[in-house]
This record gives sequence, C-alpha cells and structure tokens, in this order.
Amino acid sequence: MTQKELGQKLGISFQSIAQWENDLRNPKIETLQRIADALGVSVDYLLGTYHLKGILEYRTAGIRDRILEDVKREGLSGEEFCSKLGLPIDEWFKWKEASSTSYLDYLPEISQLLGVPEDILTGKKADNRPPDRIRLLSAFDKLNPSGKTEAVKRVSELTEIPRYQRSDTQDAAKGTEDTSLPAEAPISGSESPAEGKK
Repeated sequence: MTQKELGQKLGISFQSIAQWENDLRNPKIETLQRIADALGVSVDYLLGTYHLKGILEYRTAGIRDRILEDVKREGLSGEEFCSKLGLPIDEWFKWKEASSTSYLDYLPEISQLLGVPEDILTGKKADNRPPDRIRLLSAFDKLNPSGKTEAVKRVSELTEIPRYQRSDTQDAAKGTEDTSLPAEAPISGSESPAEGKK
C-alpha cells in the first residue's frame, strides 16, 4: 500500500504519512488505531512493542518461525513471497505479527515454493540439512531447465578435481568440509577437471 493509498483510506494527506515515516512527526493516538486497522495489524505492531509469548501455541509458532527463516534464506521479500503464493501482502504482516495462522492452510504450497519438505516446516522431522546443501539446492531451484543442466555438468566436473573430492568415506559420514575455501566462493568456470589434476 502506498502512502497516497493509505492517506486516502484514512482521510489524511500522504505528506503527513511521509512525515510519520521519516520521524518528523508522530500520529495522534486515536489515529494509530485507524492506521493499524487500515494495514490489518495491531497498534502494538506499529509501535514495535508486540511479543509472541502466549499469542501462538508453541508448535504453531515454530512453524511460523521456520517459514520466516526460510523466506529470508531464499532472499525473498514478504511481498514477493505473498505474490508467488497468490496472497495479499497484508497476510505477510499478519504472519509476522502472529495475528493470523493462515499459513497453516498453505503449507504444501509454501513447502514447494521454498523447497523445504513439509515435515521439516511443521517440525515433525528435524532439519538436519547442512547449510551448504540448502544454499546449493536453493540456488539450483532458481535456475531454468537449461541452467539446471549446466549446473549439473559443472558440479560433475568439480567431482573430478582432487582438490574438491572428499578424502575418504569417513569424511562423507561426518559431513566435514574443506575449511580453507570461503563458504560462498563463486564458481568461475575457469578450472577444468584436467587443470585440477596437475
């Protein structure tokens, strides 16, 4: 919702709203409730004084937290996320504020969108996915079919380079990694399997 749209809803100029957003002025107390109603949030949320304790049952709060974390991990804004699910943006704010648990109705869609198994989102299964695997799968899911084919080729090439190979099956079982490489090192594509075997 733009400042102009909010102003029209409240019968207030968008300049006043801009002043509030820029901390040049504060709205009157009675105006706060009207703003909260227009945005579908609570006054506590607007003031930043809300807390979740006692609002949601523990399991439901855990699902909500996992969704919010995975959306952030995917680099999506709340608006992008809701748009991809076909939901109005105010649902995102309601979820963050814990004034709605409608996300429970969309778990299959959210699971598919985020690439996270539903049983992990719901907490029925522990999330034991290594962070690097999550980042890799997340990046892979953003590719078109041609990009996915190319990614598989490049990863296959990396498996032929001794520097990137696991040293033995014990390393594979422990999930150890080469810590001498930065965690987010980009793949330049300049090193071929033949170069890695020198």
